[in-house]
Amino acid sequence: MNKKISFINPTTICMVICAIFLFNVFYKTYEYSPNDPIGAVGGRLLLGVTGAIVGAIMGLILTFIAHLFFKPSRTNRLLKEQNNILYNNNCNKNNKIEELNKLTELKKSGTLSEEEFKKLKNKILNKR
Repeated sequence: MNKKISFINPTTICMVICAIFLFNVFYKTYEYSPNDPIGAVGGRLLLGVTGAIVGAIMGLILTFIAHLFFKPSRTNRLLKEQNNILYNNNCNKNNKIEELNKLTELKKSGTLSEEEFKKLKNKILNKR
């Protein structure tokens, strides 16, 4: 089974939200002084980018903490087990139908008697 890689996941979303939030906070808190060699715009942008980087790191840490509490690996394992059970049940039903169809053909062709057909049919229907 090929698993598609997606960048839209809880980790990325949390990192982007924190980065945007801290960029905004850092950008607005910059105070310009006349002696500043970078200038007002440059200083704000520099501080904003710094805030975005810090925010992305904070988002990564928050996501890691959330993974520790919610343990998605356990949930994924349970979902896989449930899907396997459902898949196996469907396969068993299909196998039973195929076997019953074969029995019916054998009965129609005269290879099986009525008693043999009933015995084998009950055996197929009663197995899990």
